[in-house]
Amino acid sequence: VRLAANPLSDEAFGGEVAALIRPPSRSSSSSSSSSSLIPSLTSVFTQTGEGRISLDEVTTVAELHSKIDVLQPPDRIAAIFGSELLQQFVILRPEGAQLARLGHWLAFTLEELFFVTDTASDPTLPERRTELLSAVANLAQVCCETPPVMLEFLERFLPLWDGRTHLDAILSLIAYLSPLELVELQRCVLRALQKHLLHGSSLLKAKLVDALTNMLSNWCRVDWDAHYTGDPASEDDADSVLIFCKLDSTVHYYAEIQLLLEYLTRLYTLVWQIDTDDMLVQNSILHFCTLISVLHNEHRLPFMWVIPSNLVYFALFSPNALVISRMCGVLVNYRHEIDALRSRGGSAEVNLRLPHGDGLAAVSTLNHFIWNFCNCLWLDQALLPPGEEVPFRLDFPEETAAILRRKYGTRVQSALSVTGGVAFAPYLSDFLSNHQSSSHQTNG
Repeated sequence: VRLAANPLSDEAFGGEVAALIRPPSRSSSSSSSSSSLIPSLTSVFTQTGEGRISLDEVTTVAELHSKIDVLQPPDRIAAIFGSELLQQFVILRPEGAQLARLGHWLAFTLEELFFVTDTASDPTLPERRTELLSAVANLAQVCCETPPVMLEFLERFLPLWDGRTHLDAILSLIAYLSPLELVELQRCVLRALQKHLLHGSSLLKAKLVDALTNMLSNWCRVDWDAHYTGDPASEDDADSVLIFCKLDSTVHYYAEIQLLLEYLTRLYTLVWQIDTDDMLVQNSILHFCTLISVLHNEHRLPFMWVIPSNLVYFALFSPNALVISRMCGVLVNYRHEIDALRSRGGSAEVNLRLPHGDGLAAVSTLNHFIWNFCNCLWLDQALLPPGEEVPFRLDFPEETAAILRRKYGTRVQSALSVTGGVAFAPYLSDFLSNHQSSSHQTNG
């Protein structure tokens, strides 16, 4: 909801909007605490009208749960951002009217601080912006869900973002976005982030990849089985696990996750190609690959997603042994994915609606990956001439292999043998040194 002016009366919000738009006093440094956006509450009213209950009396979530039926939400709804106990109150009793109040207050405050007021008229604006975004990011972490109003804020803010200001808060808001269609996610978030992923610093790229990986992981944790098998008209279905909104029954979220995976794997392939020697970025991309290699076994999605061959071979021919080892672990995960999917059988109705099916058609591609890894790691038989009876060969097109042989001769085979490459050179050196020491001791 985009609000350019105060749409609600002072009375309806218990004075919280008036406190927001009232210019803070800057006569002395001691007045800075009074201009805080987030009010601090020490007590809340009871529904029975018997008075207030001190928040100091409620020290655990269990005590809060025992009093949940007699407590009222705070008069100043923004106080929720400053109290973890009140945030637990929202989780335990998410009421539509109170969440709407929170959303309206947040929309109006964001509009006022980021798109109306400037630093020339309010020198404290940077601190107030940081305070608000940090508070919302903290709420998102506690609830494992970003308030929906923040999606429109990100759509307007990210195209102007420098990649440094409010970085941690922005990353948290992205990581806890609720599941939505790829088209909307691209419009609000991904298109603006793409320039940072391609041209930003190594640290920023790695943090953005991790944030999107965490977002995908949170999407996978939704009880999709209950969502797809539940009654769309029911108010007590699995969608209630989302606090601030409900899943759209008209959206095929399995298909949207597949489309997101397709988009991200293509983008990360390009990012890796740009940063071929950047271990920080590669580690984040491999973390993403590890997640998508266990979509079915660990997250019960009815499909597997095979990472593109470019990413696989970038890792295989990496000069870093850790990168090679992690990609080997990803391929091992896929073997378990295949077995589990075949034994499951799958839902024909769901599979027919998936743009890429259940992924079992890519089994031959995975076998090629494994064969080529074995070939390059141990057998030293890459690009042997046709007709040779060998267990494995790299599945390069024969025309490409012939050109490489004519130009480089037998050196091609050695170059594609990872065991003798740069990645394993330190281990080979240690092995030879230890072996030589052992031989001297034996001969002595």
